[in-house]
Amino acid sequence: MMDLTQEKLHPYFSFCKDIEKTKIYNDYKYNLNLSKLFIVDNQKHWLFTTTKPATIKEELKLGFNNIFISDIFQIDEKFGFCGLLLALCHLGNEESIKEAKNIGLTNINNLVSICALVRETEKCRDENNQVNFYICQYFLELQTGKIFNRFNYEELGQKKQKEIMNKVRDYVLNFLLFTNEPRVQTVEVQVNNKRREKKGKIPIPSLLITKIDKELQEYININYESHSKLDYAFDVMGHWRILKNIRFKDNMGKKIWIAPFVKGEGLKPPQMWRLT
Repeated sequence: MMDLTQEKLHPYFSFCKDIEKTKIYNDYKYNLNLSKLFIVDNQKHWLFTTTKPATIKEELKLGFNNIFISDIFQIDEKFGFCGLLLALCHLGNEESIKEAKNIGLTNINNLVSICALVRETEKCRDENNQVNFYICQYFLELQTGKIFNRFNYEELGQKKQKEIMNKVRDYVLNFLLFTNEPRVQTVEVQVNNKRREKKGKIPIPSLLITKIDKELQEYININYESHSKLDYAFDVMGHWRILKNIRFKDNMGKKIWIAPFVKGEGLKPPQMWRLT
C-alpha cells in the first residue's frame, strides 16, 4: 500500500478546502466526491513536468470517469499548481455540456473537463497574510490534445493565463500518455475511511496505483537517477520523398524511398495508422 503521508495528500485536501470557498463548488462537488486519487511520486512528477508531450496519434482514454491528480509543481516564482481534477465532460452537469457546445465543441464524448488549483507562492502573501488562489477551468479534446479556456481571470493577464493553460495541457497530456501506455497498468485500491470519518476528517478517495513493465521501469529509473529528460518515441512509416533542397545539387528532383524507422527516445505511446 502506498504511504499516505500528509505531504502526499496535501494537494487533495488543499483543493477540497479552497474550491469549497468558490461559487463553482456545486459544479465540481459531484465529480470531486466520485474521483479516484492518483498520487504523483517523485519519478512521475519528473516525468510529467519535464517531458514534451508526443503528437496525439489516436484518441486517448481517461480510464476512469473522474480522477484527481495529487501533485504540486511550480509555474514560475509567483505561481504553482496544487492539484488537478479531470472529469469526462458528458458525465458532468448540463451547464458544462452547454458551455462546451457554445464554444463549438460538439463531440462531448471525447472531452475532458479540467479544474486546476493555481496558488500564489508563500512569498506572495498579502497584507492579511493570505495567499491568493485561482480555480482555472479548461476543456481538453482527447482525440487532438487541444485545450480550451473556460474562464477569464483578468487580474492574471492574457499572457500569464496562456502560460498556465499550456502548462496544464502538457502536464495532463503526459499523464494521459503515461496511463495509456500498454506497458503501464492502472488499478484501483480502496481506502478504509472509518477512522477519518469518526474524527470528522475529509475522506480519502480510492487510490489509483500503477504497475509498470519491468523494462520500462528500468528505463525510467536510469533516466530519473541521471536527471535526463525523458522524451517519447514514435514510429515513422516508410514513405517516398522528392529531394527539393539545393544542397542535393545533381540529385534535386530525384524520388527516394525512406524506410520505416523509430524517431525519438523514451516512452512509446500506442499508435493507429489510417490508410487512405
